[in-house]
Amino acid sequence: MKAMILSDLFNMRQALVQMAWVCVVISFVVSFVSQSPIAGTAAAAAMASMSFIFGVAAYDEAGGWGAFRMTMPLSRNQVVAGRYASTLVVCMLSFCFALVVSALVLAVAQLCSGMIDAAAVMVQEFFSTSGMWLALVASALLAVSVMLFASAFATPMIMRYGLTTTTRIAPALFVVVVAVIMVVGGELIDSGTLEIAPLVELLASPASVLGLTMGVFALALVCMGISALVARRFYATREF
Repeated sequence: MKAMILSDLFNMRQALVQMAWVCVVISFVVSFVSQSPIAGTAAAAAMASMSFIFGVAAYDEAGGWGAFRMTMPLSRNQVVAGRYASTLVVCMLSFCFALVVSALVLAVAQLCSGMIDAAAVMVQEFFSTSGMWLALVASALLAVSVMLFASAFATPMIMRYGLTTTTRIAPALFVVVVAVIMVVGGELIDSGTLEIAPLVELLASPASVLGLTMGVFALALVCMGISALVARRFYATREF
């Protein structure tokens, strides 16, 4: 599994470096336009993670690397486990990277606060509101959690059918799943079975938002574990 992780990171090293610079630019633009570093932080965390999740799958199909890997001393289970492990590693690196970029955005905003109105507003609102650092961490963690959910949804299909076929199937399945969740959720709320008032109360403070986000992240990890079991079954029957 270690060899698979190192292989994925090595293959994607140039793409990740390029995406890191893109994320820095996007984070600055989004933060200054929205006058808050929270949206920029989430954008940086999500973009870097998404770039790896789908980029490494595309690399498998480029030049037949996925088929060539079967000639290496790696079992199919190790390939699947390594792919999920490398995804988790990159997602957590993206989380840390996004926080570093947000700190850089705030530092630049402080330096430019006397020249740029958006920077002055950003600095004033961020440092005058309590718990904003917790909200910043929560935004990055939520973005990474969403990418983990996306990976848990798409990776089994990618391991079984490849990225090209998955891009045709996954969007339709995703729309169906979201529609079912919305319909079922709407029915539960209308019937009074599911109350949203407690959820609104949880969002009242940055500390509670961070706690809720950590719960979402834990759920994403559980989904990744279940997805890995499904992917093992799918990849075991794949023919190259």
